[in-house]
Amino acid sequence: MGVSFRWCALAAGLAVGATALVSASVAADPIRAGVPYSTDFESPEFEVGSFGFDDEDDVDGVGGWFVNKPFSFAPGGTMGPIEVQEQFVLSGEQAVSIVASPDADWQPSIYQLYHHDSAIQPDVRVTTNVSLEGGDLDIMQWGALYVYGQDDDGNFEFITQVSRYGDSGWCLGANRTNCQWSVPGEWYEVVLDVDFETKTVAATFGGESLGERQFFSPEATSLAAVGTGAATLPKTQESTLYVDDISITAQVIESGEVNATSDVTTVELSSEYTSPVVVATPNRAPGSAPVAVRVSNVTSDSFDVRLQALGGGPAESAEVSYVVVEEGVWNLDGAKFEAVRFDSTVTDGRNNWVGEQRSYGQSYTDPVVVGQVMTENDSGFSAFWSRGVGPRIPADASTLYVGKHVGEDPDVGRVDEEVGYLVFESGRHAVGDVNIEAGRGGTIVRGFGNAPGYQYTYDQAFSSAPDVVVSTAGMRGRDGGIATTFGDSSTTSAVDLSVTEDRFGDEEEQHTFEAVGYVAVD
Repeated sequence: MGVSFRWCALAAGLAVGATALVSASVAADPIRAGVPYSTDFESPEFEVGSFGFDDEDDVDGVGGWFVNKPFSFAPGGTMGPIEVQEQFVLSGEQAVSIVASPDADWQPSIYQLYHHDSAIQPDVRVTTNVSLEGGDLDIMQWGALYVYGQDDDGNFEFITQVSRYGDSGWCLGANRTNCQWSVPGEWYEVVLDVDFETKTVAATFGGESLGERQFFSPEATSLAAVGTGAATLPKTQESTLYVDDISITAQVIESGEVNATSDVTTVELSSEYTSPVVVATPNRAPGSAPVAVRVSNVTSDSFDVRLQALGGGPAESAEVSYVVVEEGVWNLDGAKFEAVRFDSTVTDGRNNWVGEQRSYGQSYTDPVVVGQVMTENDSGFSAFWSRGVGPRIPADASTLYVGKHVGEDPDVGRVDEEVGYLVFESGRHAVGDVNIEAGRGGTIVRGFGNAPGYQYTYDQAFSSAPDVVVSTAGMRGRDGGIATTFGDSSTTSAVDLSVTEDRFGDEEEQHTFEAVGYVAVD
């Protein structure tokens, strides 16, 4: 499976959390996705609002565009708000058109793109396209992008800007030693890479570097708003700044595949996360011994993985697929999902299937649940499982139990472990050029000792074989089991499955019919 790299565009309308979605085939170069907030708007006309994040200043009602006038330097050097009389139109074709007319001297006009409930993002990219034309271009200050954040207490913090500083050209921050010129009437892409870990911003203008600068306010820990506009320098002729397709991107999800053995392998992630949730699934080859995937040492940019034998022979090597999602509740381009971590204090096993009741972070019609034990606090294996109103019944829209189990292991005692799980709305999600399918197939998947593989067909074929993670949906078999992919498991149109049983209680791996939840990412 090769490395791919792509940016993709998402629609506006985020729920809780930050901004974007990603898929990667291996842990190498990052793949990120953009969220163009302007594309769904109805070209509203609006007046300049007050400085702040009040809901009444929120034009589209979902934390989208609104206009602020923070302050300006009035004649004589005093600083204070200036009355603005004009109205402006926001459209999908030209997201912002800011006109500085001759009779509007000292006018501050900052259009800010604000998203409520922004989360800490260690790696955010802000992108737009700008075109500047008209008179007095060399004495105006024009802002292609302003970036604002919030600190841990929710206070508003300024991060940086890319602006046209009169006859200095387009520059990053106040540094006018590494600037780029633009030709009036031509379009240029502006890119800001914002790193909340190092508190630095790197910028390009038209593909040329503007260098790297530290945050103006290092207290900023999350993205709150981006904007564009005209600053408050005098002007004598009308000139116009056009801004199109502002987008914000962040690493939220990636997937990949790694060859695992009984020794620990460290998987390097393609970007940094604040609180990653890792789910991993082994592909079991015909004739192989039963194994469980142990995940541990989950950090912001890596995790450890190994195979643990479950009786019947040593742990052989196996391909392990994984999906990593930033912890939080997400609604991106219609794809609803959440990633959760919690400390599991209950251990289930043979003839005892209880779990721990959990609540969803948002509503689902047909939730698909997959998960992973993410620590190795106990040397004995444990595996993830979930259920609904009863042990044999999958989770539904109103009831969710999750937990860890030890199958037939006669040693049922386990210390507490951290469990991570993902909930996706069932269905196919086309998010930009990233495709995700979450589903729960029929109750047809039996044990490795029966006649695997039991096949689920995707709702729609992928362009290449996706990375697939799976978990049992309920537990019909009293001995317990671990859902795995099987053999030449994942094609573009289907995935083969089986249920692994440990061999601690007996040598057979026959298992009754189970339903299995899956998340496939391409």
